[in-house]
Amino acid sequence: MSEKIKLYEERLQRFTNAVELKANDRVPIISNIDNWALFNYGTTLKQARMDMEVEYAAFAKANTEAYFDVISYPGIASALNFIISLGGGIYQENTETIQVATGQSEIMNVEEYDQLINDPKSFFLNVILPRKTGILQRRHRTEKI
Repeated sequence: MSEKIKLYEERLQRFTNAVELKANDRVPIISNIDNWALFNYGTTLKQARMDMEVEYAAFAKANTEAYFDVISYPGIASALNFIISLGGGIYQENTETIQVATGQSEIMNVEEYDQLINDPKSFFLNVILPRKTGILQRRHRTEKI
C-alpha cells in the first residue's frame, strides 16, 4: 500500500470516528480557511473575485502547506460575486476581507421564532431572503415572493 493511500485511510478513519463519536487517536484537523488563504498566497479578495484561477491557486497552496485531515474549500469569490449580483445583502464588497456590514449580522429576531416554526418555507422566502439580498429587498416592497 502506498504512503498516500495509507495517509488517506488514516485521515478518513479519524474523521469517521469523530462523526460517529468513537474514540480516536486525536481530534481531526479540518481546514476552515477563507481570507487567510488569499493573504498567504499574496493576493487580495478583489483579485480572487476577478480571477477564479487565483482563488483556486491560493486555496491549493494553503491546503498543501498546512496539515489538515479534511479540507473544506467553500470558495469565496464565486459565492461573494453571486451575493453581490443579488444586490449585496449583508456583506460589504469593498473590503479586503469578507465582512458582514455593520448592523447586518442579526437577520432574525427572537419574536419571529413562532413565524419560522409555523411556516419555515414562507418565512425564509418572504422574510429572511429579502433581508439578506438587495434585489429581493426591492422586490419584497411591492409583492410577496
